[in-house]
Amino acid sequence: MPVVIIPYFYDHPPVIFLEGFFLTSLVLVLMLVKRTLNANLFNALRNLFFLTIVYSASNLLIQITNLDRFIILFLAMAGVGIAYSFNRKVTLKPADYPKHTGVVLRIFIGLQILALICDVSGRFSLAKIISITATYNLWFWLACIMWSRSSAGDYCCNFNLKKMRIARLAG
Repeated sequence: MPVVIIPYFYDHPPVIFLEGFFLTSLVLVLMLVKRTLNANLFNALRNLFFLTIVYSASNLLIQITNLDRFIILFLAMAGVGIAYSFNRKVTLKPADYPKHTGVVLRIFIGLQILALICDVSGRFSLAKIISITATYNLWFWLACIMWSRSSAGDYCCNFNLKKMRIARLAG
């Protein structure tokens, strides 16, 4: 017997539109990470990206189904596994990664474990909120790191130097 999945998805186009923009920005962040940062970071983020795609699809569901509950449980476990294995690499060579990476990963692991506890104890909506928020905010942190690295080294500093030279010549 075929199951119709369409009634379970959001019929609100702005939410889907925002998810599309978010995933597009994640692809751009992954491209920047691949070019500029450590290969271990890129590999961990690539694995997390696949989890984020499933989280985004789950985020568009209106009703929580039994399948969604198990998917959130599996994604939280996979997120803990990815973050834990990457955190071990970060603790060995912290200078190879952005500042505070270990702290951010430990917070992420803690939130995913909290989501696991909520999911197992029956608080499925809370588990979904915690898992998705932790994953999205990890990406947001990384996007802010990448933006600050690229803007501080290129456009902003050059603009300020030009402005200071013009002020010095005029004065």
